[in-house]
Amino acid sequence: DPLKKDVDITGYVGRIGYKQHDWSAVLETGYASGDENVADGLFTGRPLSPDFNVGLIIYDQVLANASANSWGESASALWSQGSVYNSRYLHPVIRYSPIPNWELIAGYLHVWPDRPDGAIIQCAEEDTLDGEPLDCAQYGATAKDIGWEIDLALKARIHKHILFSLEGGFARVTDRIKLGNVGLNEEGSFSTLQTRFAYEF
Repeated sequence: DPLKKDVDITGYVGRIGYKQHDWSAVLETGYASGDENVADGLFTGRPLSPDFNVGLIIYDQVLANASANSWGESASALWSQGSVYNSRYLHPVIRYSPIPNWELIAGYLHVWPDRPDGAIIQCAEEDTLDGEPLDCAQYGATAKDIGWEIDLALKARIHKHILFSLEGGFARVTDRIKLGNVGLNEEGSFSTLQTRFAYEF
């Protein structure tokens, strides 16, 4: 079968934290293995579940757009769909509840590539794979990381059934992503402001 491939995919999420009645601090780290050569006989890249989201911008927007534009509709199963993709990350989060049912949340996210493929995630000359220099057609990146972001949120439960959230974030993305190729801001600065109301029965 010419389409048969061996599979070696790894992904994980780990958390450690401390919690009191009105505040908590959690350090989260996660990983989704990438594939530096999708044309060979070994398939190693797969994002985490699309139901698992980290941050508001780098994974949810930038890498989601970059993977969708690179793979196209015919290979939509390989899109990141907003989840962790071909990378590892650190994500500390602090939560504080000043009054019952109201919560302030602050988070920081830093993302590094796993296996740059030269298409979605650009290669840098110092990249290695299993201790050996990574063989890329071109080395278009100078940064070691993909980027970082800071997120803030205010969340509340009003009269037991009404859920409210106001979330905002700012991110800087490096030359690991060719932003202009996917219609994104080539300067690498991104921000978002989101709000949501929901009624819980």
